[in-house]
Amino acid sequence: FILTVGLIIISIDILDAFIGMNRQSEKMRNAYIQNQKKLIKNEVSRVVALINYKRSQSESETRKKIKKRVYEAYAIASNIYKENRIIRTGREIQKMIIDALRPIRFEKGTGYYFATDFHGIEILFADKPELEGKNLLGMQDTGGKFVIRDMIRLAKEKQEGYYEYFWTKPAVKGNNYRKLSFIKHFEPFDWLIGTGLYVEDVENRIKTDLLDTISKIRFGKEGYIFINRYNGDALVSNGQFIGGNKKLWEVFNKNPEKSKEIFRKELKAIQNPEGDYIYYTLRKLSSPDTDSPKTSFIYGIPELKWIIGAGVYLDDVEADIAILRQKLEHEIQVKLAYPVIAILVVLMVFLPGRHSVARSSS
Repeated sequence: FILTVGLIIISIDILDAFIGMNRQSEKMRNAYIQNQKKLIKNEVSRVVALINYKRSQSESETRKKIKKRVYEAYAIASNIYKENRIIRTGREIQKMIIDALRPIRFEKGTGYYFATDFHGIEILFADKPELEGKNLLGMQDTGGKFVIRDMIRLAKEKQEGYYEYFWTKPAVKGNNYRKLSFIKHFEPFDWLIGTGLYVEDVENRIKTDLLDTISKIRFGKEGYIFINRYNGDALVSNGQFIGGNKKLWEVFNKNPEKSKEIFRKELKAIQNPEGDYIYYTLRKLSSPDTDSPKTSFIYGIPELKWIIGAGVYLDDVEADIAILRQKLEHEIQVKLAYPVIAILVVLMVFLPGRHSVARSSS
């Protein structure tokens, strides 16, 4: 009876210890996952903030640059006018101004000057001189904006200002290039003089350095930032700068279908403007032969058509849980040693007495 009761007590104690251990393991696992999810979201948010800061800084510098260029052109035109207004005709002075501004190029040839009178006649179009002398009031960009009309209105109402639209680009086919221009009213002839830069060119200048910096970011055990374009181009993957020369599934060509499936999850996640988590399996940098469960936080930047993400492996906590289990198993062994010893002592005391009583009866 004593042995049976003791075994029951020991069994209950063992069962309770293992239940407690499993609960603690699950609690530890959940806490780890939540902390890691918070970590990767913070890392992605930090990188998105960096990207937006660099873009805004670049746009600010671009605005200053094109405004300065237009002021320089305005100064050139004003000086030519003042020096020649008495000795030359208006038409001659206009030609001198146009000849002075036409050859000026900057930003690797994509920057040039243009001028239009308030009737919509193109006076100077350095990139497309064949349009000079024509009325462009009816010209629209790909978004439907009447560009020349809008610029004339801006020059009349505010004398100067910025204007954004889609336009042609020197030495490149097409007319759907986002452009930011600055224009200023030139009073002597009621012209607007302006110049602009292409947003794509501005962003490209910051992208390479920015992506290289982002590729070096590390956090946690094997955490890194990855960036893909909306079309699947890999910009930064596995902590390396790829540059967009290959699709994500071409970079991970050992299992392209799996990479495509992960990318489809990324596209779905960026539909949430706040970003979202995705779950999948992937090989670790430290163990490229084994797939491990992973979660990533995904955020989209529509202006760049970039997908920003960071992930963590969910099985990293299992090693810590294994250590915890070993510790708890040792504690269970120590804990169970006392009732076992107590039972043995009781049996040692009880059994000899029982044998003595048996001999006396015989």
